[in-house]
Amino acid sequence: MLLKDDLQLFLGEGDGRRIAVVGIGNPMRGDDNVGMLVVDLIKKKEKGNILLKNVLLIKTGLIPENFTSKIRRFDPTHVLIIDAAQMGEEPGEAKLLSMETIEGVFISTHNLPLSLLAEFIERTTGAKVAVIGVQPKETEFGTRMSIALKEAAQRISKIIYEAIIDTNL
Repeated sequence: MLLKDDLQLFLGEGDGRRIAVVGIGNPMRGDDNVGMLVVDLIKKKEKGNILLKNVLLIKTGLIPENFTSKIRRFDPTHVLIIDAAQMGEEPGEAKLLSMETIEGVFISTHNLPLSLLAEFIERTTGAKVAVIGVQPKETEFGTRMSIALKEAAQRISKIIYEAIIDTNL
């Protein structure tokens, strides 16, 4: 299935949807910053759009666990985390990873395993949690984001935005 189809299935589950979109990344490590860029791009699309009133957009940087209380206060039904993930794919390839598949994927350069963060959010909020993993090209310290990941961020932000609109929040 395509990312858009997977995302619409994920977001289409449940009533009274409230979606937290969480971008994780390190701007000092090139492609690792893709999650934060995706959130920035959604914010640009969202400006003044009342259709996204039930959506929380968060950029967490390197320490996503510091934002769990903000996520809990929002009381989401769905949490979508975006981060660079070593999946053995072409740079810029993106996949929706469920809670069951997160553990087998090396997520980015952060200290806390994303599987633990996702499990904690799911347990404390009761929300459905998924991760959009994006295959990075370069995550060495001091590198810039590759063109492939900049293009992927544009594509992914559009897919997320349209999926949210399509699920009639």
